[in-house]
Amino acid sequence: MHVFYAPDIAINPELPEEEAGHCLRVLRLSIGDEVTLTDGIGNFYKAVISATGGKRCQVKVTETIPQEKGVEWLSACGYGTN
Repeated sequence: MHVFYAPDIAINPELPEEEAGHCLRVLRLSIGDEVTLTDGIGNFYKAVISATGGKRCQVKVTETIPQEKGVEWLSACGYGTN
């Protein structure tokens, strides 16, 4: 599973240029491929690549997965563990 950082995904269904480049040129993903996105503030999104061109990658969000921030989330990051 590839997770891409898209801070504006809730209002702009397009990957930032650097993320789009990695998605399209490095991983060679294309239209119809499923991806997971995060906005960096605790939300994850399942999406499908809907259009590409040059350094652009547009997606269609199919599901929003809000994450609760708490002890479990911090433990997953290594905080709060001995």
